[in-house]
This record gives sequence, C-alpha cells and structure tokens, in this order.
Amino acid sequence: MPNILGLDAANRVVGAILNAAMWCRQPAVLVNSPPGAGKTGTVERVTGVGLGELKMRIIVAVQTNNQAFDLLARLATAFPALEFWFCHGQGLAIPPQVMALPNVRRTDDAHALP
Repeated sequence: MPNILGLDAANRVVGAILNAAMWCRQPAVLVNSPPGAGKTGTVERVTGVGLGELKMRIIVAVQTNNQAFDLLARLATAFPALEFWFCHGQGLAIPPQVMALPNVRRTDDAHALP
C-alpha cells in the first residue's frame, strides 16, 4: 500500500523545486544524502513535469555513466511521450537496453543538442 503522507510530502517538494526553477530562476540542485533518500525519484519527477508540463529545458548531470543509464531508463519508461537527449563522451559503450529506448536520442556533440 502506498504511503499517502510520503507521496503528499514528495509532491510538495517537487512543487517547491519547480516553483523556484520556473519563477525564481533558481537551479534545482540536489545534495549528497544516503541511498534511498529519494534523490533519483525527485530528479525523475522534476524532469518529467518540468519538461512535459512546463516545457522547460532540463539539464541533469550525474557522477557516473551507470547513474546516467539508470536515470535515462527511468525517465524514458515513466514518460514515454517525451523525448530525452543523452550527451555523452566520444566512444562511450552504451548498454543495449539504453540504446533500445525509443524516446532517447544520443549525441557526443553538445552543439547538437536542441
């Protein structure tokens, strides 16, 4: 059974982040916290709502390639009607499951990003 209070609190956090980014022109920044604290879920929700509903340009930077692959898979699955771009280093070996995502475009040239 979903934690209704937790979902309500998460919605308030996402709303506050989007409000700060949209109206106050503040970047949305997540800080270090323990695994399971909700960082990836928050990034996923802010990205999906910001891109899909508010038509914002969203840039997400992560520390590792595996984090990027995981986040791309989560975003592409959660928001199949949206298009996501993955800008990566030249020669990066991209896993087949990421290559197969129909709504993810890949480039190794930052100038090619829309």
